[in-house]
Parts: sequence; structure tokens; C-alpha cells
Amino acid sequence: LKDKPQIHLERWTVNLFLINSLGWILYLTGYEFLFRGVLLITCYNHLGFWNAVAINLAIYSAIHMVNGSGEAIGALFFGLVVCLLTLYTGTILISVILHIVLAVSTDFFAIRFRQDIKFVINPGKIVKP
Repeated sequence: LKDKPQIHLERWTVNLFLINSLGWILYLTGYEFLFRGVLLITCYNHLGFWNAVAINLAIYSAIHMVNGSGEAIGALFFGLVVCLLTLYTGTILISVILHIVLAVSTDFFAIRFRQDIKFVINPGKIVKP
């Protein structure tokens, strides 16, 4: 969690956390639409099930390499789960929700458990939820 959240502030208000979460919701909805809605489904229609999944995982994992090999490996497993869910259910909605939950909860737990970041109610009071 040392690089999370991506907004590097020491003090987080509820409003800032909600704005950050809204940003994740908007970003990841588009992201999942691109990866699972366009890329995966197009590859599936032209190349078949496992080829589509392999291509999606290769690109998805490669994009996460900038955040380190641990995140790239995690992206392989998460990507496999959401690819399978998308192809078996015929919707990207589950992938969108899972990705948003992953991102928002990662930020929450980073703020909650890192020693150098705190939730604040007002400038003089620091709280740990």
C-alpha cells in the first residue's frame, strides 16, 4: 500500500475520499468498457474464448507493469476472473463493480492503515475509522 492512494496527501476528509471514489467510478467504468466490453468481446467474436482471454490478460497485465511486478501479477489473476465473469454472464457490469470495489477499498485501507496518512474531521482532529 506504499503507493496508494494515488493522491498523495497526508490528511483525507470524507469529501475528498468521496470525490476520489467518484473519480474511480468514472475512470473504471470506461476502463472496463474498453477492456472487457470492446477488446475482450471483439477478440472473442473473432478468435474464440481462450485466445480472447489470453490477449486481454497480456495487455491488461502489461499496462499494470508500470506499478511493479506484484501489481502486474495481481492483474493477471484479477483479469482472468473478470474476463471469465464477463464471458459467462454476457455483461461487463460485474467486472465494473468488482474493479471499483477493489480500487476504492484499496485506497480506504491504505488511508486507514498507513502511518503517514490519516482521515480528518477538521484540521485539528485526526480519526482512524
